[in-house]
Amino acid sequence: LSMMGSQAGGSGEGSKEDRVKAMYEGNLKFNMLLRSLETCGKPVAAAINGTALGGGLEVTLACHYRVASDNPKTQIGLPEAKVGLLPGGGGTQRLPRLIGAQAALPLILQGTSLSPEKALKAGILHKVVPAAELVSAAKAWLKEGLAQDKIKLGKKGPEVYPIAVQPWDMPGYKVPGGDPNGKGGSQVFTIGNATLHKQTHGNFPAQRYIMSCVYEGLQVPMEAGIRIETRYFTKLLMDPRSKAMIRSLFLSMQELAKGARRPSDVAPFQVKKLGILGAGMMGAG
Repeated sequence: LSMMGSQAGGSGEGSKEDRVKAMYEGNLKFNMLLRSLETCGKPVAAAINGTALGGGLEVTLACHYRVASDNPKTQIGLPEAKVGLLPGGGGTQRLPRLIGAQAALPLILQGTSLSPEKALKAGILHKVVPAAELVSAAKAWLKEGLAQDKIKLGKKGPEVYPIAVQPWDMPGYKVPGGDPNGKGGSQVFTIGNATLHKQTHGNFPAQRYIMSCVYEGLQVPMEAGIRIETRYFTKLLMDPRSKAMIRSLFLSMQELAKGARRPSDVAPFQVKKLGILGAGMMGAG
């Protein structure tokens, strides 16, 4: 699987209940497709050469191996929270299961983007290589893994290659840092909730729903966690506060960057010199 460059909600006609149902089922279908990918029994490697943000990263998290190029333009992250959304492609479930809630929550809540080197250090990537070696590095991992002996998943489970199994699907898997009800995990969520409320005063539903997705999802199997995330994702899409943030922070900013409202009969003009005149502090300076 090659990521050479990025999730969308959905809407339709009909009653509010019909739209909610369509959103939920559509997003769940995509999520279950990714779940099928990571449980297909075949090893899947993601070669990332460019931007892997949002849905792009979520697809790679469903792969068993992630290698990225050292291209300075490569970015890794889940920025949805910055525009009033939450990762709706399994991001709130896979990232905490991969690196632990304590490390994952700040990245998801703040929508932080990481360089390949920082993503490697965080445990999100397995390897960073020069762009020219990207595909060959992914193929080398596949060849090495397929040379290993198969293992049996459970007493009655199928025999599979170890590299074709996600950590959270391995027998005896434990969440890094502890589950939400454990000693370490409970502290993360207790302190995290208090800090989040202090920073947002309850005015940002996306961050609150992200906390709920991670807290509830880590206590159940992956399939149930995906359904929890999908439920909160759908609920968020219908929230007027979230809609306003998406319009103001994403759609309107894109229009502004493209000059969508610029009059067509006004020629572009480049300002080469700018001055401020006046008797006040700024003008006198």
